[in-house]
Amino acid sequence: MIKQTIVVLASLAVAGGALVGCNSAADPEAGAAPAAEAATGASGELPSEVERLAENVYLFTNSSHRSLLVVTDEAVLATDPQGSQANAERFVEAIREMTDAPIGHVVYSHHHGDHILGGAAFPADTEFIAHRNAEPHLAGSEARPVDRYVGDNETIDVGGLQVRLIYPGPSETDNSLIILVPERRVAFMVDAVAVRTLPWRTMDGADPRDWIAALERLDELDFDILAPGHGPTGRKSDVRENIDYLQALIAAVQERIDRGQTLEEIQNTLELPEYADWVRYDEHFKENIQGVYRELGRLNPVIDLLAQGKPVFGVYAPRPPRRGRGGRGGRDGRVGQDPAAPPAPAPSASDLATEAIGYEATDFLFDGSMEGGLERALPAFSAFAAAWEEAGAVTSDPSPRLSHPLIVKSPELAPGVGADIQLQLNLGVSGIMFPKVESAAQLTEALAAMRFRSNGGTRPDDELGAAPVRWGLSEEEYREKADLWPLNPEGELINWTIIESHEGLAKVREIAAVPGIGVLWPGAGTLRGLFSTTDADGQRVLDQEAWEAAIQQVLAACLEFDIACGFPARADDIEMRMQQGFTVFVMSWGDAGFRTVEIGRQLGNR
Repeated sequence: MIKQTIVVLASLAVAGGALVGCNSAADPEAGAAPAAEAATGASGELPSEVERLAENVYLFTNSSHRSLLVVTDEAVLATDPQGSQANAERFVEAIREMTDAPIGHVVYSHHHGDHILGGAAFPADTEFIAHRNAEPHLAGSEARPVDRYVGDNETIDVGGLQVRLIYPGPSETDNSLIILVPERRVAFMVDAVAVRTLPWRTMDGADPRDWIAALERLDELDFDILAPGHGPTGRKSDVRENIDYLQALIAAVQERIDRGQTLEEIQNTLELPEYADWVRYDEHFKENIQGVYRELGRLNPVIDLLAQGKPVFGVYAPRPPRRGRGGRGGRDGRVGQDPAAPPAPAPSASDLATEAIGYEATDFLFDGSMEGGLERALPAFSAFAAAWEEAGAVTSDPSPRLSHPLIVKSPELAPGVGADIQLQLNLGVSGIMFPKVESAAQLTEALAAMRFRSNGGTRPDDELGAAPVRWGLSEEEYREKADLWPLNPEGELINWTIIESHEGLAKVREIAAVPGIGVLWPGAGTLRGLFSTTDADGQRVLDQEAWEAAIQQVLAACLEFDIACGFPARADDIEMRMQQGFTVFVMSWGDAGFRTVEIGRQLGNR
């Protein structure tokens, strides 16, 4: 039975609807949370470390770490046996000062050692419980082994009082539980929520959007008293304040990312003055920014821009001039040399990659050399991709991000092309353009080659080539991220599909309806040839009206099916094409292409 009579201390006043220790402003309309009770440890009172939240429900605090206690005449449930043996022994002593009832259950609220390493101090027959996601984190841990891993919604009977263990999805960790005592209207959660307190440092690698979703789930529950794992006790409205803070921080960081600011620039300029009086604001706000920045910045900036509805501008990767000529994919302005002069040495793959990475205005580098088959073009592109990696194409602070993602053209979609597509992916490319697509079935089969078998595609899960290293990821991380956007909203691979034949134009709506296209393109150059004839003088004559109608037919399909539409623009037509609705552009390498990129970025407010 419970040994002591609880003494309610009238001096524990409610300030602004929150309990003692909460520094929120008064809110007369919100009402006061039930006052917590405490005692000094004198005879007949609670141990000094114990705070009463409601009948049968208490908090034990030692060294700022708080553990929930549910105490009935028949049984005790405790959470989080503290982070050291000494603190845990005092925790058990405090329970024994309160009751002789057996300690039937100890629940790990999550896997962090500063809350759970003291489990050995508890009786041998106490059942230790954690969420199933904690199991890999606890393998090899010094924490007392878990006797039972639970799912997302578990109810434990503690002497007739129901205690629910609810997993709301990933928050500060991927296994943090809500411990809810419905009859006493108390909710306990550790580290993911606190009263007017910023999250810890960089938020421990968590995605703040997932964190918000978990707090929304907490906010949906029916309770009055919020018992965090650190800091003062609060009330349900404090959950909404935590959500509001994270949403404001995400919006502010995203707005600055969209303007092209670096992490350091954001940290040096961003303030949220409405939260300046929260605990840890001065110490941890810049680190909170870093945590949000890490999660918002995608690996593939092309997808990042498309997801935001922003225009995308890229250039052909530089290549050695062919027979002294510049041009698309070559090096503009570098014409043939004096025949008497010795030939200039061809630039190496390293030279070309360094030059490409040095051009910072582009959103991607495009290579169309493999359309005619991999056998001839693959060696040169492989050398360029390796040099591209060495030149610093991926940054890692605070998380991997490709500065110049590689997008390549596949061979035509003949039988067996899936193997070629997978070879290209294994080189570390971020996107593949399919030429001359003429049917939905043809496209569907090719898209499957871009997805791992575990995701429903045909790409082998165990054949990754150099791709993980070139993305700055482990193999496991690469498998997780290398999926097709927007089929997988978190995917980092993109498909571009070209319509450039009469057959493709006839089925363009059918093709555009296939899920998985990232950008649909009219093959402007090929279509130009398709709508040209030879006159009596042997000159090629373009049917300008028919050619433009074909381009507009593809654009109409893009708009109908809400797909970005691409075009190979020049300085004299990019403004017109942007006004028409095209949003993705590829330009030649060199001064003419760079000028077109500059114009496009100005028009697109980028």
